[in-house]
Amino acid sequence: TYDDAKESDDYKQVHTEGEYTLKMPLIKIAHGRSGDKGDTCNIGKEETCFGIIARHPKYYGFLKRVLTEETVRAYMSHVCKGIVKRYVVPGCYALNFVFTKSLGGGGLSSLRVDRQGKTFAQMLLSYEVEVPNDNLPLLLAGVFFDN
Repeated sequence: TYDDAKESDDYKQVHTEGEYTLKMPLIKIAHGRSGDKGDTCNIGKEETCFGIIARHPKYYGFLKRVLTEETVRAYMSHVCKGIVKRYVVPGCYALNFVFTKSLGGGGLSSLRVDRQGKTFAQMLLSYEVEVPNDNLPLLLAGVFFDN
C-alpha cells in the first residue's frame, strides 16, 4: 500500500550504517522500462509503465537513496547531454527519470542506433549498487532476487 512506501519506514528495512560488502547489478532488486518523448528520454513513463521499479516494496527506500539525479546522471552521461529529473512514484514503488537532450533529436531526426531510448532502462539496470552487509542473509536466501 501507499503507506508502506514511506521513506522513514522502508529505508530502515534494508539499510544500516555498517559497511557495504556486496555489489550487485541494480537488476537484481529492480526492473525498468523506458521510451521517448521527442528529444527527451523518459525512463519509465511510457503508457502505464513506470521507470525503475523495486522488485519488493521494502527495497524502495534503498533505491530512492542510491538512485539520485546525480548518480543516474553520472552513470548515464554517455547518452544524456541535458538534465536528469527524478520523480518519486511511491504507490508503485517506482522512480521515474526524465533525461533531456538524450536522443539526438529523437525519432527519425536522430542518427543514434536507439532513437527512442528503449534500452536506457536496461543500461541503468546494469548499475552496480552496494548492498548493506546486514542483508547478507536475505541475499543468500534469494529475497533480493526475482525467483
